[in-house]
Order: sequence, then C-alpha cells, then structure tokens
Amino acid sequence: MREEEWQNGPNSPKMIHYFIKFEVKGENVEFRIWRKKKYQSFILGQEGILEYQIKKKHNVFIDFTSES
Repeated sequence: MREEEWQNGPNSPKMIHYFIKFEVKGENVEFRIWRKKKYQSFILGQEGILEYQIKKKHNVFIDFTSES
C-alpha cells in the first residue's frame, strides 16, 4: 500500500493517489485505487477475489471481495 502526492502545476491543488499491490498468479501487480475509503478498507495479507481489467498501458482495478 502506498500514497503518492501529485500536483499538476504550482498553482494547482495537491492530490493524493492511492495504490495497492496484489499478488496475482505469483506476480505483484499494482493498481491505483480511486476512492480513499476503499483504499483504507484493505488489510495486508487479506485473501479474496480480485476483479481487474487489462489495458495496454496499465491494469485497472475494478473490485476486491474478501473471503473472510
């Protein structure tokens, strides 16, 4: 889990982008999480069903449903 501060220009408001890494088929795959509330709901080591879409430049997070 990580947060990245981003600003479009010196007079633009600062934004925080949220990222989560999942292990998918033995590989670590990082996704940007758009909602802070969803980002805060993740627990390290949690197992479940990950839904995502593969794009040319990056993978897009859709949802994660915990098994517990």
